[in-house]
Amino acid sequence: TLLAPGLGRYPKKCNFPIYYVPCFGGRLSPHLYIISLLVPLLLFILVRRPRVVYVSDYTFSFPLLLLLRFFGCTVVVEVNGVMARDARRLGIVDPFRLFAIDRFSKIGLRLASKLICVSEEIQDYVVSEVGIDHESVFLIPNGVNTEMFQVRDREECRERLNLRVGSFTVG
Repeated sequence: TLLAPGLGRYPKKCNFPIYYVPCFGGRLSPHLYIISLLVPLLLFILVRRPRVVYVSDYTFSFPLLLLLRFFGCTVVVEVNGVMARDARRLGIVDPFRLFAIDRFSKIGLRLASKLICVSEEIQDYVVSEVGIDHESVFLIPNGVNTEMFQVRDREECRERLNLRVGSFTVG
């Protein structure tokens, strides 16, 4: 079962149910989504009694993680970055915001039962700076199927797709 923001519908058929939770847009949408997810998650826990819950966004999800742990769920968190460092790279300079991001992300990491890190750098951060026991942290690097995806000549690809050399392209 997947709980997802109600910003649209997944176009493909899945082998599992997707429940869309209403969510407002704008700058606060991630935070409002977390708040709007509390009641559906509570109902989901009470009715379905999940043993394991996988979470991929943990920075401001600590109320959800706390709720899951309160009901005895094993919480596996995927860690894709060091949130405070990533925030600085994105240009966030306000010390209060950086402090909040750092503290809330560390709380979220500490509430997890197990962590899956996508790089050794992130794994080292989680163990050394956050203080998570190494036995609870697993490294599963992001990967690419090299049979399906191969490096190709950039100029040849641009020519084939009718993209001007030197033009800025997104996608």
